[in-house]
Order: sequence, then structure tokens, then C-alpha cells
Amino acid sequence: ETLSDVLDEDEVKIATSLWGVTEGGNFEHQSILFRPAELPEVAEELGLDVETVNSQRESIAKKLWLAREERIHPLRDDKIITAWNAMMITAFTEVGYALNNSDYIATAKNAADQLWKTVHREDGSLWRTQYRGLTSVDAKQTDYAYLAESFIALYDVDGDESWLTRAQQVTETMVERFWDSEQGGFFLGESVVAGTRLTVRPKDLHDSSMPSGNAVALRVLAKLFRRTGVEQYNDTANQLIAAFSSNLAQQPSGFYYMLTGASEHLFDETGSHEYAARGVVQVSGQREDEDTVAVTVKMRPGWHINSHTPTLDYLIPTSLTTAQDEMSVSVEFPQPVMMKLGFENTELSLFENSITVMADVSGMQEDQANVSLDLRVQACNDEVCLAPETVSFLVPWRSL
Repeated sequence: ETLSDVLDEDEVKIATSLWGVTEGGNFEHQSILFRPAELPEVAEELGLDVETVNSQRESIAKKLWLAREERIHPLRDDKIITAWNAMMITAFTEVGYALNNSDYIATAKNAADQLWKTVHREDGSLWRTQYRGLTSVDAKQTDYAYLAESFIALYDVDGDESWLTRAQQVTETMVERFWDSEQGGFFLGESVVAGTRLTVRPKDLHDSSMPSGNAVALRVLAKLFRRTGVEQYNDTANQLIAAFSSNLAQQPSGFYYMLTGASEHLFDETGSHEYAARGVVQVSGQREDEDTVAVTVKMRPGWHINSHTPTLDYLIPTSLTTAQDEMSVSVEFPQPVMMKLGFENTELSLFENSITVMADVSGMQEDQANVSLDLRVQACNDEVCLAPETVSFLVPWRSL
């Protein structure tokens, strides 16, 4: 069946321009429809206005869809796999944040809630698949790792502690069921399947079309340590890196995702969401316009950071700078609050809850897609001040 079997001559001309249809085709002498150009360019090529082409496009698409519906539909694999859906949740969350698209984030939340309700069991274990409302097959280590990763992504975006709690629950069950206590690393499956103890338990090591389960687990452990300060996550991440260190050295091209996780763990993350004071302080940045970024600093209840103008000399002021030498930052801090803490009788100048710092950034080079910023903070509660930290994070600057 060709376009001319469904469309008239003028519609065929529009369709071929809209969707890149040629006589020779682009795959095995047939044309797989795609968009070779934006709508204004297509309209100009056809000598028509954009409104006309857009209207015709909708009409043509409906005709093609109706013709396709008359064919026998291909078989569809409609089972739901935990790991694959978790990857989708992470993608929707990250893209939603990057594009400031609340619909994407809402989709991710709804999918995550539904997945949790259906695959999570009372003993903490997970199901791997769902098919027409029925769950089956015990989850693999990859399912646990990817699901925990998706919950961390959601926690970063909306700050809801329930996502972090779920990520911790999934991770702790993953360690309990799959960790190799003798040689380190995670096995792919459990030791007992259908009542039979396995003599051989493989490990998902190499990246393929999907990052390996051990690589995702490493990133999960590293992220959880940064967000909670739980030392066990740090210890397990270090053991995981040590277990595969020879593999990483001998064949680094097969371990890209694990190398990413190792870099994030050993040298700290540098993404759009970063944490200080063992998860007490969250830092994120978004572009406001060509010359301005908004840096959001959130503190957990009961914690504060010093303002940019602390009242005591020994307290470290909050500051925002850039690691890029060719750039300058003009910073506008919000109004601090004045209060007394238990360890000091003098009123202190503080930031609490959530603040937004506006930064006027200029001098960016044309080939830079991101702005790298450094936030210096010192977190305190009513009893103690933690050591000051510098948090490095990236703000997407422009679309490539």
C-alpha cells in the first residue's frame, strides 16, 4: 500500500515533504516516516502558509491512521517489566526537570506509584513482571537497582521523603538478597529459585543496550550516601568498586556506566541536584533567562545555613562562585533571618527552610552548554555546626 492509494495528488505531495518519503526509501527500499524539516521550512518548500500545511497534516495523518487500522495489527508484547518501567520513570523525571515540564514529572510519579503498588511485596521483595493485572517471576537484581534509581530521581525533583524511603527499602533488600559477601558485587539472581539452590550465580557486569545491574547499583549507593549520610552505603559502594577494579582497568569501554558511578562516588556528583551536610542541604539550579540562573537551596527541618553576612567571624558565610575562570557571577541573596541558637547567645544571621539565590552570569563561551557553579555552605542546627562544604553543580545553560 502506498500514499497514493489513500491520499489525493496534492496530499501526497504534502505528505512526502512532511515525512521524508522518497522513491528509494530510507530502509530496505521503503520509507520509514520521519520529520526531515520543521513545519515552516516544509511550508516554504511547498509554497504554502504554515497554517494550511498544519491543517493538511492533521487531515492526512487521520486518513493514514484509518487505513492502517484496517490492517491486521502486529503482535504486541504488553507485559510490564519492572526494570524497564523504572528506566522510563527516571527518563521522564529528568527530562521533565530539564525542560520544566510538569506533565512529564506527573507521568513519572503516577507510573512510580502504580509500579510500587503492584510489584512491591510485604517481605520487601519485588516482582519482575506484570501481565494483564497478574504479577509473576521474582525480580532480578537489575529490577531492584533501576527501581531504586528512579525513586532517587523523583526525590531530587520534588523533595518528597517517601521516594527516598522507598529507594532505601529497595536498596537494602537488594543488598540482602544479591550481595556476594565473599568476592563483592551483586549476583543477577537469588541463591534459591523455585526451591532449588543454584550452584552457579552469574553477575550482570558489562554494559550492553542497558547499563549493567552492578553499575546502576553503584550509582544508587553513591547517591544514597550523599543524600542520607548512612555510612553503610558508602562502604558497600567502595567494596563494589574494589570488586570490579581489575575489570575497569582492563576493559574500561565495557564499563562506562560503572566508571560514571565510580567517578561520582569518589569525586562527588556534579549534576543539577547536589547535596551537602550528608543530605541536610539540597542544591539545584535552573536557567531563568540568557544571563540569569536561579539556585535553590533547601534545608531539612531544624537545620540552617549561615547567611552571606554572618554576625560572627568564625562562621563561614554562604557564597556562590563559578569554577569557570572566564565567567563572573553577580549574586543576589534573599533577606536572612536573625535568631539565637543553643550554642551561641548572639543573634546569628541565617537562611532556613528554602531560599533562592539569583545569579547574573556573564562571559560564557559559545561552546559551553552548562554553567558550573560552586556553593559554599556551613550547615547548623540548634546544637552544632557541621564543617563547611563546597558543593559543585551544573546548570543547563542552553540547548545544543
